[in-house]
Amino acid sequence: MSRISKLSFSLEPCARDESLLSIEPLIDGTPLVQLIQIFEKEHCFARPGKYAGIIPQHFNIGPLDRYFMGDHGPESLWAEGIELLSCTCGEFGCWPLIARVVVEENLIRWCDFRQPHRPKQDYAEFGSIIFDADQYRHVVGDLESQFLGWARTTGAELERRKLDPALAQLESNLAARLRECLDAVAAKGEPRSLDLRDLCSVIEYLLQYFLTRRPIPLPAACQGSSWWVDGILPDAVKLISPAGIQIRGKAIWSTAAPGPHDPFWIEPFFATIRRATGDSARARYTLQFGDSERGLATTLLSKHLRRIDWFYPTGYMYTFTNESALDR
Repeated sequence: MSRISKLSFSLEPCARDESLLSIEPLIDGTPLVQLIQIFEKEHCFARPGKYAGIIPQHFNIGPLDRYFMGDHGPESLWAEGIELLSCTCGEFGCWPLIARVVVEENLIRWCDFRQPHRPKQDYAEFGSIIFDADQYRHVVGDLESQFLGWARTTGAELERRKLDPALAQLESNLAARLRECLDAVAAKGEPRSLDLRDLCSVIEYLLQYFLTRRPIPLPAACQGSSWWVDGILPDAVKLISPAGIQIRGKAIWSTAAPGPHDPFWIEPFFATIRRATGDSARARYTLQFGDSERGLATTLLSKHLRRIDWFYPTGYMYTFTNESALDR
């Protein structure tokens, strides 16, 4: 490879342990694993492409920007090259792909690729991967910041999940249903045709979870009665990015008040749900419920809504979000 390539990184939690982060280089948007697998297959090398991203927590490699700059002394384990990819087991040194980092005035090269457990495998034809020095330094500097931020966030999030496993399960279900919807949008290209029943079912339970932990100002006729969220009816769906969905509609809730009155009410509802950055196993969400001016239990489920502004209150009574927890 003699042309100048663009470096980026994929950061994903390990499937077997979400407290660990796997970091994989991308070359012009293509995973390095994929590039090296093609080369190793063509040359009939052992275990072609059996690599994964490095897991910094498995070895004290120090700051990631310094690590990927090849800034190591002659006595360092990395003096002859750094692990760009690790074994699929995640352990450093098990089955690594190693290359030297050569820093020039305007360029940075990855060269002299090797598999230390198969020294006879010759990677000379794979050549070097060349990067613009400024772009490279910027990316590896950002990588260090992202990793430190992720470590802080994940520590706080895991602690929060330990304290409330019920919420952790609901949020895990929400992320799974979001992935299904985004995959369906990618396949169909039309968010309005989505089947949102499973996603709205999880939202219903999540809304119930939060509302039961807040005082609900029920009208006088419903005081002393039990209540529950009975469903989410989407009226409008919007794809806000390749990784997010907005749902506007009605939340149905019910009181068990005695008497001839219809116990089912509707309130305006708005949700923003998107993938957490670098973590497909979690979702960021903001749920908004109830018109702050009108109050609760003013619109029966049986009422025909004629005014579109009913769906667009000037303010919501309740807002529930995990954005601050994921950004800590």
